[in-house]
Amino acid sequence: MAVSTETAPRRTEPADPEVRHLRWSVGGELAFGIAVLMITSMLVNAQPARSALALPFSTEFREPTMLVDLIIDPAKAGPVDIHIYTLSPAGGNLFTPEASAEISLPSKGIAPIKIPLIRAAPNHFLACQGPAAQLSSTVTCSDKFKIPLPGKWLIVVRALRDQFNEVAVQTTVDIR
Repeated sequence: MAVSTETAPRRTEPADPEVRHLRWSVGGELAFGIAVLMITSMLVNAQPARSALALPFSTEFREPTMLVDLIIDPAKAGPVDIHIYTLSPAGGNLFTPEASAEISLPSKGIAPIKIPLIRAAPNHFLACQGPAAQLSSTVTCSDKFKIPLPGKWLIVVRALRDQFNEVAVQTTVDIR
């Protein structure tokens, strides 16, 4: 077997500065093109800013006989978690025999829709379309209540303080 003693030709820089400049320009454009492709591929899977900004809505109503906390998470059309907490005027847990809620969109002529609530704790109610699941001490709902359209929805919450006293509160929620 014969072994070649030839060496590879040595690469030399071109003497012409225009050729050297052309090589640098092509290399720069190639690097820029690769960077654009990488950024584009990352943005394809990014969530649009409008839907990423669906933050939870939370408010507290202060009435003389009780506080009512309302949480809607996320505040956008589709399946949402709605939690209603009833508290004593001092802020402690307050057993409420019953609570109800309804949501309407007057600007589009949508009449009140009853929100199905289940008891998650003595002072906690959860919106749930189907049966709830109990995981240790936490009640969860796999079939969440669905808000059909975006808009400024009016939510009315009624909490029964005792057999004869009811607290009714309402607010407008901007659903995206």
